[in-house]
Amino acid sequence: MSLSTNKHTEIVFRSPKNDVVLEYLTVGHGSPKTFLISGVHGNEKTGQTVIKRLLSESMDFAGTLTILAVANPTGFAQNVRLELLSGLDLNRSFLDVEIPSPAKEISDSIVETAKRHEYVIDLHNFTTDGLIQAVSNHIENADALALLFKPDVVRTSGKDGVLKKGGTFNQLAKTIGVSYVLLELPVDTKISQERIEQIVSGLKDHLMIAGNYQQ
Repeated sequence: MSLSTNKHTEIVFRSPKNDVVLEYLTVGHGSPKTFLISGVHGNEKTGQTVIKRLLSESMDFAGTLTILAVANPTGFAQNVRLELLSGLDLNRSFLDVEIPSPAKEISDSIVETAKRHEYVIDLHNFTTDGLIQAVSNHIENADALALLFKPDVVRTSGKDGVLKKGGTFNQLAKTIGVSYVLLELPVDTKISQERIEQIVSGLKDHLMIAGNYQQ
């Protein structure tokens, strides 16, 4: 990694037993800005493998890459899908409510970070062996971004969808006007090295052209 990096932590929820801490890594500076997130579901580990491989590369691109490798630290620590202190699915917790909870505070931090970026790439796992699926929210260059990863399946999110209670990050990103792509990857115990390299290559391609997509 040849660009400058900066790490910062954010305590999003305090409790007598466990503080919930998000660890952000920023690479590069300036615009365009890309937010790469994984681990929204605590038992989905492939994103961390991809991010580790990406960070082993020597990269030189214009703009900023912000990484949140573990968005759900309580679930990640116990290898479970839900945010444990809330008992909620974090990706159904992007709600316009004022009830404090760890899931709410995490989602608020993620949303505020997303608002400062032009692109969001959200890494998940899927149970279909070997396949890569992509979902775009169709904002600006999101469709072109999704295709950089050469997915086997492209799913539609519905161009006129609106945020609903229990809404996903995808739905919320649409309402704030951020180009968003969700990638469903094979689980960490089944993904091949070739597939990891495919996703890393797509990320690097995006970072090189993020400010100059062909419309």
